[in-house]
Amino acid sequence: MTLSLSQIKEPSPMKTASGEEHGLMKVVSNSVRDSEGKRFKEKDREAMKKQRTEDSKMVKVTYINTKGSKLPFELPYCMWDGDPILTYKFLPDNDYDIPKGLVDLVNKKRIRKQSGLLDKSGKELMQDSMEPYEHRFVAAGM
Repeated sequence: MTLSLSQIKEPSPMKTASGEEHGLMKVVSNSVRDSEGKRFKEKDREAMKKQRTEDSKMVKVTYINTKGSKLPFELPYCMWDGDPILTYKFLPDNDYDIPKGLVDLVNKKRIRKQSGLLDKSGKELMQDSMEPYEHRFVAAGM
């Protein structure tokens, strides 16, 4: 049976061999009621309902810190009104069942980085580039 986001009522932390807890650490019910898409324009409502359904699917992923850090990555998640507020603690190279919306949120994030280029007079050109976020999720087993 596949668990959906709306069925999550309690935290379900996991433990490492050394006893450190990680995974779903906290679940808080949302005080904002589910508007069932009424806050969206009529023409967008059906697409938003489909997006919410897609974001709520639970997927099995492996957390990777691309900078090689072994520090935990803690993150609260709540994308839609009425959904519970979930707080996760991810440890590198561990598998987790998390909402697809959380995977998309983290994997699409980019960090703005200044180039450091200088013009002829030594003034910084201030050209920015976007580089990937250090936190990533990949499908488990890859």
